[in-house]
Amino acid sequence: MATLAIAVVFNGCKEETTQPPATPSYTVTLKDGSIEMPTNVKAGKVIFNVTNGGNQQHRFEVERERDGSEVETRVLNPGETQSLEVTVTAEEYEFYCPLPDHKAGGEVVEFHIQQ
Repeated sequence: MATLAIAVVFNGCKEETTQPPATPSYTVTLKDGSIEMPTNVKAGKVIFNVTNGGNQQHRFEVERERDGSEVETRVLNPGETQSLEVTVTAEEYEFYCPLPDHKAGGEVVEFHIQQ
């Protein structure tokens, strides 16, 4: 009888652990003349895993169109990767390479972040 009581006490003290939800991550590939990335990004904290898949240097910039606020990676050499953690809101954003002539050459994606 004492053994059963102890077992019940230990089961009652079982510690439950919950993990916080994982931050969504999105793969971005910078190419010479284009950017490949999903356009179904949801509002909140996100991580962009940015890889330079081109043959020249690139950067990746996230710009909120409403006020021009921006965050960007460092210059990435071919094959390099950098993760960029950003909090985005449900509104229009532009994603592009800010190096000279890259945006004008097609390295830009614009869309509305989903709620």
